[in-house]
Amino acid sequence: MPSEFRSKLSQPFFSTKPCGIGLGLAITKRIVNAHNVELSICSDLLTGTIVSIQLPVVPFQSF
Repeated sequence: MPSEFRSKLSQPFFSTKPCGIGLGLAITKRIVNAHNVELSICSDLLTGTIVSIQLPVVPFQSF
């Protein structure tokens, strides 16, 4: 993925598809941020793109 796309990926209505709406990652990022989860996107033209979601560790509570 070209580097100029990476900075725009989570902006609403940005799409690289001709018929894309551009809301998928924008909505995903909003949900992820609301739950204190980290979303990261790493991309290299030779090896591809990796999207990671890191969930916080929450101690187990018995009921």
